[in-house]
Amino acid sequence: MNIVVTAGHNRSLGTIALLNELLENQHQISEVIIVRTIQAKRLSAYFRQFGFKTILAKFIAHYLQKEGTYLNAETNPIKDLVCSRGITEKSVSDFCTARSIPFSSTASLASIKTVQHCRELMPELIIYSGGGILSKDFIKTASRGVLNAHSGPLPDIRGMN
Repeated sequence: MNIVVTAGHNRSLGTIALLNELLENQHQISEVIIVRTIQAKRLSAYFRQFGFKTILAKFIAHYLQKEGTYLNAETNPIKDLVCSRGITEKSVSDFCTARSIPFSSTASLASIKTVQHCRELMPELIIYSGGGILSKDFIKTASRGVLNAHSGPLPDIRGMN
């Protein structure tokens, strides 16, 4: 099956674990589309939604992958999984490079350029591992649809972590 995977940011351990499991199960990954996190519009929305303290804690825990914030409990299960699988890469792009998986970067999965690029890939399935709200045009690029890869049991593990 021709699969495209999205990544909410380049340091997404959830996406790295997902990619590893897909490869372990002999799935063909056509491409990983990584959404660039550091954008003024996205940061502004996060500040309104979470406030400065939480944004700083998320940055430290998720992007820098450091211990010592109140959000580490939310990232520890995925860190443990990645470690138990022997995965040493800390970024999606490094993981892809090490395994010869094509990847690209975009500011938005809903952009005309990204939707057109995804149409050219002709995926049967898109596995959503973060990256913002999906447009109908993006969803329609996959002949079998989109599968949301939530990496933890609800309600204990919220968001994509």
